[in-house]
Amino acid sequence: MIKLLKIIPIVLILPFTVIAQDQEEEILESMLHEFLQGASENDVNAHIRFWSDDLIYTSATAERFGKEDILSSYEDAVEQPDSLLPDYYGDEIEIQIYGDTAIVAFRLNADIPLESGGSEHYKYYNTGTFIKEMNEWKVVAWHVTMIPD
Repeated sequence: MIKLLKIIPIVLILPFTVIAQDQEEEILESMLHEFLQGASENDVNAHIRFWSDDLIYTSATAERFGKEDILSSYEDAVEQPDSLLPDYYGDEIEIQIYGDTAIVAFRLNADIPLESGGSEHYKYYNTGTFIKEMNEWKVVAWHVTMIPD
């Protein structure tokens, strides 16, 4: 009888834990898609919302930088017509949540328009580490690896 009383709370709490985890995964996936849409529109606010102030970003070219570097690149950027903005989208998304930490891994697709017409397509594996602080997810680490043709 005592063993049964110990198991009942676990059985009752488990479904709520699974539902909460599913909701957090949906939030993270939605954040990712919103960010990629914002990045496709050259929206600096998408970066402000997405990255933590203490971000460590490792690029596909093995450069390491932070949020301030990303934001300052917008100050120096030359305005481009919408027709020349890249289109970013993600697929093969995998999310693992560990309490207030989450790992989001996905394939980033980048369609880069060419001034001469047409576009080039690039693929990258991206892995981000998110921390939830004050009920908000932010990226603290990001790593990009180019997928060769």
